[in-house]
Amino acid sequence: MLDKYEIIERLGQGSFGSVCKAIRKSDQKVVAIKEISYSQMDNKKKQMLINEVNALRNIQNEHVVGYYDRIVVREKKLMYIVMEYCEKGDLQQLIRKTRADNDRIPESAIWQVLTDMCIALDSCHPKMIHRDIKPGNIFISGNGHVKLGDFGLAREIEDGAASTYAGTPPYMSPELISHQPYDEKSDIWALGCVLFELADLHLPFNGSNEVITQLIQTGPLRRIPAMYSDDLFEVIQSMMMKKPQERPTVKQLLENKYVKLYLQMEMILNERARVQADTARLIKKQEQLKEEYNRLNQKAGRVFFNE
Repeated sequence: MLDKYEIIERLGQGSFGSVCKAIRKSDQKVVAIKEISYSQMDNKKKQMLINEVNALRNIQNEHVVGYYDRIVVREKKLMYIVMEYCEKGDLQQLIRKTRADNDRIPESAIWQVLTDMCIALDSCHPKMIHRDIKPGNIFISGNGHVKLGDFGLAREIEDGAASTYAGTPPYMSPELISHQPYDEKSDIWALGCVLFELADLHLPFNGSNEVITQLIQTGPLRRIPAMYSDDLFEVIQSMMMKKPQERPTVKQLLENKYVKLYLQMEMILNERARVQADTARLIKKQEQLKEEYNRLNQKAGRVFFNE
């Protein structure tokens, strides 16, 4: 099955496998292939692997990394997940590069990330929570929009709340890091952390895991740099309220005036692209008809003169 793809380069390496860039031979489509060895995995890690495959397969959304195929090589205890390739990397790479260049991420780009992630989470919440939203799990596509990926810790919510401790500590909500029941509002907190980091280029709370744990539960949120608007800071603040019931839902965030503006802009751009594509098809059809018309005329002329 893997012979349907041509591996181009290795993109990254993890504890259980690697991610490669590849070409699907049937149509020359560029894809990402995650190779995972499950020979040394415990049951928890295997469940995470199953979760990721199921989540990617079940969620069809323009801002969630697309799932194409799954290949299992049982004799080698290897699984390959074939996914959409996001050519511009992830937000963690963007943050590191921006910091190294002593630069800043434009506020418009941060609002765009919020808008795209709200669309992604709207397809998950409230039945499923991601539980590991962080810059390294948000990927940048060729058109500059972002997509949510890595659903290894995603979990379906059956009774309205979950209690399993999971995630990356600096992005964990107060209720999650203190081992309390939690719901989709933990994803809202984590996304707020991502937005804060995009603006500040540093985590909202710094220090050892013990210090971060304490600050997440009780520490104040410092103001993002002054170049960013109060509107942006206020929405981040609302997403990082200590009490989950005080945080907005995805539906409420989608009603934010700036998010609505970006959604409207995207609709206009999509409509313009559709019109341009339709126009191109009509022009091509017109050219084909013109060629056919000329051929018929030439044929008719030959027949006329032959007679």
